[in-house]
Amino acid sequence: MYKTPPNLVQLLNSYLDDRKFVVRIGNSSSESKTMKAGIPQGGKISPVLYSIYVNDIPTTHKTLLGMYADDTTILARNKNPKYTAAAINQHLQKLDDWFVKWKIALNVSKTEAVYFAKGEKKHKPVIKIKNKIIPWSQQAKYLGIILDNKLTWQSHISSIKTKFRNVTRKLYPLIARDSDMKRKYKILIYTAILRPIITYGCPIWGSAAKSNINKLEVLENNIIRQICKAGWAIPVSIPLHPFLFITPCRVLPKPLDVPDQQTSLVRFLIEELGVPHIAITTIQHDSQPVNLPPFPLLPHRDSNQQNPAAQIVKYSTYHTGD
Repeated sequence: MYKTPPNLVQLLNSYLDDRKFVVRIGNSSSESKTMKAGIPQGGKISPVLYSIYVNDIPTTHKTLLGMYADDTTILARNKNPKYTAAAINQHLQKLDDWFVKWKIALNVSKTEAVYFAKGEKKHKPVIKIKNKIIPWSQQAKYLGIILDNKLTWQSHISSIKTKFRNVTRKLYPLIARDSDMKRKYKILIYTAILRPIITYGCPIWGSAAKSNINKLEVLENNIIRQICKAGWAIPVSIPLHPFLFITPCRVLPKPLDVPDQQTSLVRFLIEELGVPHIAITTIQHDSQPVNLPPFPLLPHRDSNQQNPAAQIVKYSTYHTGD
């Protein structure tokens, strides 16, 4: 079909066929077993092989499909939420058939749905998979970003604060005021380890309310004062941020500020935001990582238009082999 040279097929077959694996815990190892499915984790060509494996994943004209490694997102839109749910269910059925064909089993117990809306909706559309109704949740985590049903990003920012504080405690002996480490190395530790905890995904959640962004800025300011041994009364943003070449949290990249983030999925969300109902389906299955760009989910920034309603469905799968 793809006019692949037979020699290449034989080479790949020899690479994947009759591979062995063992499970090691401490100094104990299991018996050697033969891998009946899957590709070597960490293999140089594993991402390419995985991309080939999922290349024929089904799509529909009523939905959009986005993939990042083992995470798959389905979007559907319609003025009537019932039609949105119908499009989602139709696509889920096609995916279910595809998973059965390629021996990928769904983990229905880890499936959840989130309905995004400006107000509360009493009667939410029903979404099913394998004849089981998917329960609705208040939020879902996708690619490390917590999406709450109001897109306020409060839950995600709270998660950032918790992680930031936990890592800071572990690094405190190195970056404390009385530490003997030179300031430039303290700054390096902050910019290489702590700062990415705050900035990850900021083009997505950067439109959060100023009150939420300020919570992160307080964390950063405390660390900067600590590194510079500055008093608590000294303003941080004016003299210290430029001195350390650190951009304050309040001016981090916002949605639409980063051209590289303008994927087809983002443009779909933005351009069609006048449609009040958008459905998103997120699928997770255990497989090898693949180097694909993430699909960010951006809230609308125009207060003159209605915020969309959306649905996110998230489930896990695993490969069953023969």
